[in-house]
Amino acid sequence: MSYATFTSDFIAWLQTQLSGAMIYAGLAPANAALPYVAYHPIGNDADYCHDGENLPTAVLQFDIDAATPTACAALFDALNTALSGHSGTHNATRIFSAFRQPGTFEQPIDAILNGTLAHHRLSVTYDISYSN
Repeated sequence: MSYATFTSDFIAWLQTQLSGAMIYAGLAPANAALPYVAYHPIGNDADYCHDGENLPTAVLQFDIDAATPTACAALFDALNTALSGHSGTHNATRIFSAFRQPGTFEQPIDAILNGTLAHHRLSVTYDISYSN
């Protein structure tokens, strides 16, 4: 099973769910327009069952960045609405489940972005079981 195929198919689908906010792998470009989502692969482990099936589970952290706490919360809600308990087929990838790990981390970020002096970030981690 291909992790590259999973990320390509899954992120392409997720992009359609977030009302125009861009999704970046790793760090967003320095000139990226807010709001945006950056995802970071944390793990990709296989779960084995008694019937011998190998079901990989990707662990992805999503950082939601926006100019204001309100805009950040709105994009965070859209991401969670799309992912929480999601299952379905996207191109060559079947998603069996997407479950949010406990904990959400809020981080005011002091940085100069697009002429502003600060922006807001929420981070959340999901376990996503898939096959392709």
